[in-house]
Amino acid sequence: IRRGARHLIVRDGALYGNGLDTLRAYNSQTGDLVWARGLSSDPDAELASDDVALYGGTRANQIVAIDRATGTLLWQVPTVPFNPHGGNVGGVAASRDTVYA
Repeated sequence: IRRGARHLIVRDGALYGNGLDTLRAYNSQTGDLVWARGLSSDPDAELASDDVALYGGTRANQIVAIDRATGTLLWQVPTVPFNPHGGNVGGVAASRDTVYA
C-alpha cells in the first residue's frame, strides 16, 4: 500500500486500501497491484464491501461503489445536502442491498 493509505480491508485474498485520490486492490499473497481506480476527490471514509463491490466515501460528499474484481466504477452518488465548500463522508457500511453513510 502506498504512503497515505488510511483505511484497509482484507477480503477473499485481496487487500483494498484508499489514499490520496485512488482506491487500490492488491493480491494479499504476492503484494502485486491488481487494480487502481482514480477518483475525482480523495477517498476519506472507512471502506465497506460485500460479495461484489467495495464502497467508500470521498471528501467531495460522494459515495462510490467499485467492482472488487475489476476496479470498475459501478455507481457514484452525491450525499445530501450538497456542501459547495466540500465536505466528507465519515464512513460507510454495507448490508444486503443497502449502503449506509
